[in-house]
Amino acid sequence: MLLPGAVVPRGRPRLHYLQMMADTLRSHLKGRDLAGRIYYSVAPFALGAGEMKFQCRPDAAWRNVRGGSFAERLRKAFARGPIGFDFLIQPRQGEHELLDDGIARWTGPFTAVARLELPPQPVVAGRGRDTAFTPWNALAAHRPLGELNRLRRVTYAASAARRGASQT
Repeated sequence: MLLPGAVVPRGRPRLHYLQMMADTLRSHLKGRDLAGRIYYSVAPFALGAGEMKFQCRPDAAWRNVRGGSFAERLRKAFARGPIGFDFLIQPRQGEHELLDDGIARWTGPFTAVARLELPPQPVVAGRGRDTAFTPWNALAAHRPLGELNRLRRVTYAASAARRGASQT
């Protein structure tokens, strides 16, 4: 069960949440692709005995691939070489940073800890429909935390089941 106020605390969305939604809409309207988006966790994950949120920031070169279908744009991106992302973590700074408030900003800095590179590969339109993502495949030391992630677990599993996708 979601805690009251987990999505919109006290019935009032916070400004940065509205800015995030506006940025996402602008990005979609500009035709930016998955390779050019900044990915981040809204809900926290374990960091050993602590907690963290994360970001995956794309290399600047991938932010301007445009034109055609998603598969065509991804083919163009891979034609340039590997698609790279920096992986950053933001450790929780204390109890005042709530685990179940998905729109509250945490105050600590993001620190780059790893690099993710997707090598050039064949792109087949529609191929992803039979696969599914779940953050619950993480190590116990990095497991998803909080009510929002528990809700994601159920939602992602139902989505995968409906599509006949494998949750790996």
